Order: sequence, then C-alpha cells, then structure tokens
Amino acid sequence: MIHKVWRFCKEENVTLLYDYTGTLKSKGKYIHDNGNDYIIVRAGLPELEELKIILHELEHVRHGDIGFYNSLQILKVEASANKDGIADLISLLATEEIPQPNYLKIAEYLGVDPEYYKPVISEALQKYQAEY
Repeated sequence: MIHKVWRFCKEENVTLLYDYTGTLKSKGKYIHDNGNDYIIVRAGLPELEELKIILHELEHVRHGDIGFYNSLQILKVEASANKDGIADLISLLATEEIPQPNYLKIAEYLGVDPEYYKPVISEALQKYQAEY
C-alpha cells in the first residue's frame, strides 16, 4: 500500500523524505521551499501510521497550505487536511484490507475519534460504495 502513496506524492511533484535523525518534533511535516514541496516523515513508524501522516500532509499540498496562520486558521487548515486525508485513506484501504464497512470499525482501525469523524467517514464510505 505504501507504494501507492509514494506514487501519489510523485504525481503531485512532492519529494518525500524520511527523518532518521529524530530531529523532527512531529510525526510528519509539509514544507514548501523555493517552489518545491516536501513531506518529511519520521522514520520507523508503523505502516498505517505512515500512510495516515503522508496522506494528511499531502492534503496540505493539495490545498496550497503555504504561509503563516494564526491559531484559528491553523485549526481550520489541520481539520481540512484530516478530513480529506481520512477520505483518501479509506479509499486506499478499501482496495486492500478495509474492515467491516461501518464507521465505528473504521474509526477504530484508523485510530480517530468515531463521533467527531462520523460524518467524514460515512461520506467517504458512501462515495467509495457508489464508485465500486
């Protein structure tokens, strides 16, 4: 599955880097520098965690989230990246190993708050089921 995500990065012209030094304070980070987009991921994460991080950061790229934001703007930017990243992850997992198609099982599998993400997960499931 990780190879598909690497391909998504390549299609978006994003350079994916791994931090083996432990200097990255978070699990992942999107950086836009000199017209180039980079996603840095902490090395050694479990594969599902790595997928979630990369897809989340990739949504920052797709949304054009470059610049400086105040605290409220950051919350909105992060919520949007979470929402779209979860939808992408559900679609990706559905082709390989998705659990039973109910939002509680999926939320548990993804490690997210089931009540907060219920609308996002339900919408992504409906979209996936309509397409396939």
